[in-house]
Amino acid sequence: MFYVFLIQGVQPMYVCLCHGITERDIESAVDEGVRSLKELSATLGVATQCGKCSCHAKQCLRESIDRRHEGQQMHYAAITAI
Repeated sequence: MFYVFLIQGVQPMYVCLCHGITERDIESAVDEGVRSLKELSATLGVATQCGKCSCHAKQCLRESIDRRHEGQQMHYAAITAI
């Protein structure tokens, strides 16, 4: 199951080659509520075959959660400023 999406001419960065998982897939999983590598593995299969992607997958997961949190804070600040 390999999907390649081109958004504004940028190809996705693959995190898990065994399962064809990209950084965007991880971001989408975070949007759906995934908050740990264990949940990410259960949802997408990341780090369930060779395991070489686990460090990068954790980093992407952390960054996606941080970006989501920052976006929520900015949204809240915009609402309270009205």
